[in-house]
Amino acid sequence: MTQLFGARTATRTEEPASSSGTQRPQPTPFTFNFGNPGFDPPGSGKVPPTDGKKQGGDPQGNGPGDDGGGDDNDDDPDPDDNAIDPEEAIKAMMQGLKNRGGSSSGGKEAESVKLKPLPSAVGFRAWRNHVRSAVVSASKDPQKSFIWILEVEREDATWNSMKYETGNHETLGTKLATAVTSIARGDLGTKISLCNEEGANRGEMVSGRQLLWLVYQSYKLSQTSGALYSLVDLTTLKIKNEKGQKDDAPHSDKQLRWFVSSWDGLIAGMKTVPTEDILEEIFLRKIRNVLSLKEDLAYYDRLAGGHADKSFTFLKEACNRLLERKREHENSHSLRRVICHTSVSDTSCSFCACH
Repeated sequence: MTQLFGARTATRTEEPASSSGTQRPQPTPFTFNFGNPGFDPPGSGKVPPTDGKKQGGDPQGNGPGDDGGGDDNDDDPDPDDNAIDPEEAIKAMMQGLKNRGGSSSGGKEAESVKLKPLPSAVGFRAWRNHVRSAVVSASKDPQKSFIWILEVEREDATWNSMKYETGNHETLGTKLATAVTSIARGDLGTKISLCNEEGANRGEMVSGRQLLWLVYQSYKLSQTSGALYSLVDLTTLKIKNEKGQKDDAPHSDKQLRWFVSSWDGLIAGMKTVPTEDILEEIFLRKIRNVLSLKEDLAYYDRLAGGHADKSFTFLKEACNRLLERKREHENSHSLRRVICHTSVSDTSCSFCACH
């Protein structure tokens, strides 16, 4: 950087010496702020205003030696003290750019909001989380945008309450409308197209939150309860058999992992969660055939009624412990393979007996 800028003072003009040998005029320095108003780079020599001076609205200076502010003429530091070190100037520029783009408000808004395709009913909760993240990431004010997008999920939200409003989220809402329209398919896509057309006929622009509200409503199974899943979904959930596996065959840890993840998703989507007793009865029937839970289930069966471990909590934690041990084993196994420099298909590792 030093080679790029040299060690010269930044100047407005620089005239060559005349042929008569007269002294060339002294350069007039000026201050860099690199797109960051109010920020003076190190070495600028500018002194912060004291309590007795005005910090805003000061009159314009009368010349190169007067900085305004209502103080005396020629009160600035000597020009030699105002020289900028090139490396410090670069640091100041980078800091200025960082301050402009890295703040929680006032940053640059993304050119578009990008949404993944609409999911199945089972994947709706994960997709809704994705929408929140996509909107917040595209916004120039993440915190306010997060609150703004959460309003679509409120139970008292309506089509009219999500109408287009001017303000901080004006352009973000337009980009959200484009994103929702582009991923809508089938009956929902037709409905959204009609809403956009009707709004255009009235001279009104349909907001992004209105269209997103329509999407959320399409995933509701019960308009009275507002619940995405019910007890029926919980009772019909079961561990999936692998291809060619008989119904009475023991289930693997991999199958249990899928089941526990699906169970947690159903519970989170229920407005009213069943009691512990009901959950215990349903959950126990589902995991009876998991081979790795044989010892935990044997312990559970030996317990007398009323024992603390004779509960849904114990059964669920037993599954979680098993899956956690499985993950730790898989991670350790992968690390040992790297240490031994063995491929996945190599079964001749003798260094650590990781096979």
